[in-house]
Amino acid sequence: IGLQLKVAGSGELRSAVATGAVDVCFAFGDAGADPALQSEAIANEPLVVIMPPGHLFSGAAELGPTDLAGESFLVTETGCVYRQMFETVFPPESPGRPRIAGEFQSLAAIRSLVEAGLGCALVPRLVVNDVARSLPYALWKGGRETVPIAMIWRRRRIQPPALRLFLDTARLSFHASLCPPSA
Repeated sequence: IGLQLKVAGSGELRSAVATGAVDVCFAFGDAGADPALQSEAIANEPLVVIMPPGHLFSGAAELGPTDLAGESFLVTETGCVYRQMFETVFPPESPGRPRIAGEFQSLAAIRSLVEAGLGCALVPRLVVNDVARSLPYALWKGGRETVPIAMIWRRRRIQPPALRLFLDTARLSFHASLCPPSA
């Protein structure tokens, strides 16, 4: 059994699973309605607004849509779950819509550009990791405050034993990290 990790956009990962190029993927957002795929939400990740160091809101604990009116915002490409959330919360005709300063494929690229001072972004809290500790962020309070992490695999009558074992182990690992044993 070999394990190969690949980082890509959620649409690309779902397509790779559907074609059989990848056995299982983990993606933010709902798995969608593809009848060839099976999915399971295994965790929920809080959403945060990240901002450049020294930003006006850098001391805020939480931010909502009205706070961000007129701000420069970095967004993901059309079709990404974060872009869909942005468009839902800030419809194009909305008078308080943040100004889209750029559209990018990668959350890592967005994080780097926020650090460089190009704007704010709505991202999962996982984006603010040890590498980006200096990056200010506030919890998002705009309706949908978390995004699911879905485990997605091809729907088959019988799963190969190695894949079945991997899926079971992933479930247990995510459950253990979300519900650590009490002391």
